[in-house]
Amino acid sequence: MLYLAGQVRHGSRVARVTGGETLAANLRGFTQPLAQDAELNRIWNIGIEGGSELTQSERSRFLHLATQFGKLIESAHLYHTSGIMDDGTWSGWQAAAGHYFTSPGWSEYWAKRSDLYSPAFRTFVDGLSPPEQRITSGTLWVSDSAD
Repeated sequence: MLYLAGQVRHGSRVARVTGGETLAANLRGFTQPLAQDAELNRIWNIGIEGGSELTQSERSRFLHLATQFGKLIESAHLYHTSGIMDDGTWSGWQAAAGHYFTSPGWSEYWAKRSDLYSPAFRTFVDGLSPPEQRITSGTLWVSDSAD
């Protein structure tokens, strides 16, 4: 019995490490193209902040990026609610969700495409409040003061 309990604990640790590595790889898979392609990065940054100046084609590209990002955070949410991800690790993913999922562009996307996500994740996203100072990749380097 003690052997079995040890195996279960070991299996849980392996699941947590594997899940964390998978999410990290998926995050790199999302951010790497943004870092390498200035046009794609521009579309993401403008789209997440509202996207009014994007063309129809660019809005379509933003839709795909938003879905990919949303599914990434949904996976992290599932790992956390399933006990695979600890609270400390989840806090970073939850903070990212708070910054991005309360942005104007995400709100517009979410109103049209939340049906792509699980009921539990929809409840999580719908319950988010904007952080005191919402920052996305499109706003991080924007200065509040006039130079």
